[in-house]
Amino acid sequence: MTTYQHPKMIFRVPPEVKAWLAARAAANHGSMNAEILQILKAAKQAEQAKAA
Repeated sequence: MTTYQHPKMIFRVPPEVKAWLAARAAANHGSMNAEILQILKAAKQAEQAKAA
């Protein structure tokens, strides 16, 4: 059994966004959670680069 140490977040998305995330995750051979994290990290990096 895996113990997760990161906070859990639950949020709602429109069905078309969920389908897009699922397709993107499948194309990258990963989970939807991993895909969301990748997108958020890229957005954070872009924001930090813009502020610098």
